[in-house]
Amino acid sequence: MPDETKPIIDLLVAHPGAAATLLGSVVASYGAVLAAGWRAASYLNKRETDDYKRQIGYLVSEHQRDLDRLTKQAGAGALVDEQFPSISELEPTDVPIGLGPTAEHHRDFNIVLAQTLPASLWTFKRSTLKEIFSEWFGSSLMEDPHLSAGYELVAGEEEKMCLLWKGTGEVSIDDSHVLKRMYPFVIVRSIRHGAGADPTTEELLNFFDWLRMWDKAMPDARFEIQKMHRTQNKAYLRGYFRFSGLTIAGNPMKPAKKYDEYFLMRQIFVARSDMYTTIVATGLPNRELVTDPYYQPLRKWWEALRLVKARGP
Repeated sequence: MPDETKPIIDLLVAHPGAAATLLGSVVASYGAVLAAGWRAASYLNKRETDDYKRQIGYLVSEHQRDLDRLTKQAGAGALVDEQFPSISELEPTDVPIGLGPTAEHHRDFNIVLAQTLPASLWTFKRSTLKEIFSEWFGSSLMEDPHLSAGYELVAGEEEKMCLLWKGTGEVSIDDSHVLKRMYPFVIVRSIRHGAGADPTTEELLNFFDWLRMWDKAMPDARFEIQKMHRTQNKAYLRGYFRFSGLTIAGNPMKPAKKYDEYFLMRQIFVARSDMYTTIVATGLPNRELVTDPYYQPLRKWWEALRLVKARGP
């Protein structure tokens, strides 16, 4: 099988919803990926061929409803997430409105927060993806070949600064050989793009590759896509990692506890304006999203966000 074809099939089998964005339109993408799967199957022996046919057939029957929903959303031109409804209203503007006296301006990242977030819940700093990822994975970020490869895809060739809002509710992991800690976070990056470039699709593809690398590094954690939308200049995905048998380390006030299931909700939002593309990535470790103490603070962060059109050369 050609090297460039099998990862696409593997990704779709592991993360069924991803097909809608891979090649730029929901229905066309799905058909193209399935066609690629059938072409790749001709390179396999009969047993492998039958296995891939069964897997592709499973995708068709089980996820047609997802495709129908995504097609409807794409046709409506809407980015809709009922858990985070303000995301659908985000559009780059020349002069953001609704700013309070405590608004935070981050001009070099082309965003404004309409009000400062509570210091009791969030700390803020400028950082790099390498520094942030190293907090999550420790030395495994560079030592594990899958995590290292995934990091290079997301970070790009040149390490650049980003904005980090870090929740004060941090948990340490006892029984993972790669994952060391998790906490609620918001990461904002801004990249300049050339004329005719499509960084929204590129960023989503990089995120899918990162999922595939995570799967290989942590086989007890699987990512499940819940929401995925794509319009001309915006893209959005929300899903979660489902951990099996994860032990959260204890502290003097609370003993360690092993959970049959634990979750890390992830979002990625990409918005393209005339000169720059803004990428927002969030994470929220939780037992249940809507009852987690950081669910409402994260919603308020999205509600405070304003996108600003870049000026100058």
